[in-house]
Formats: sequence, structure tokens, C-alpha cells
Amino acid sequence: MTHSLPWPVWLRSMHQVLYLIKFGDIRPLLRPKRLQYESAKIAYENQMEFSHVTSPISGRVEQLNVEVHDTVGNSNQLCVIAETAAIM
Repeated sequence: MTHSLPWPVWLRSMHQVLYLIKFGDIRPLLRPKRLQYESAKIAYENQMEFSHVTSPISGRVEQLNVEVHDTVGNSNQLCVIAETAAIM
């Protein structure tokens, strides 16, 4: 297992957690993690709220110019759409 913190920090944290699980209340350790989770959840929901893509025309996507996890803006061409009537 690898850790991003220096070994005394994560080792101390691990001992603290084990001590609290055995002898005490772990709620003080869980509160910051819960707040971190809630913050990430809100950030994700905000991002998804502004991630809806619509098209002014109906048709079939002929060319897709983005990949999953790409960052795009209003000026990016995401895809090429061909009208279905023109295809037939």
C-alpha cells in the first residue's frame, strides 16, 4: 500500500484510528471525511447541472470530436450532425 503522506503522519493517523476504534469514539475522525464527501458530491452535481448538451437540429451524429472527461466550452464543436432526411 502506498501513501501520499510522509510515513510518520499516516502511521500516526492509522494508530489514532485503531486506538479510537478500540477505546473511543471515532466520530471526530469521520466528520471531516463526511464534509469532504458532501463537498465533492455538491461539486459533482453542480458540474452535471451544466453538462447538458442540446442541438438546434435533429439528425444523426456523423462525427464526434470529444472524448470522455474532455473539458469543453461554448465555442467547441462537439460533433457533426447530419439531418436524417438528407441521409435517406
